[in-house]
Amino acid sequence: MVSRRLEETEYVRAVLGSPKAWTLHPIDRKPKFIKALPDII
Repeated sequence: MVSRRLEETEYVRAVLGSPKAWTLHPIDRKPKFIKALPDII
């Protein structure tokens, strides 16, 4: 159901093949978040 709905939108789903992988889905992408990205990564 989710895959079908995503095909109808501009959004994508991250499918991670490694248990060590991660994704980040911030709601707030203001300059403070962008500046913190190097430390987050």
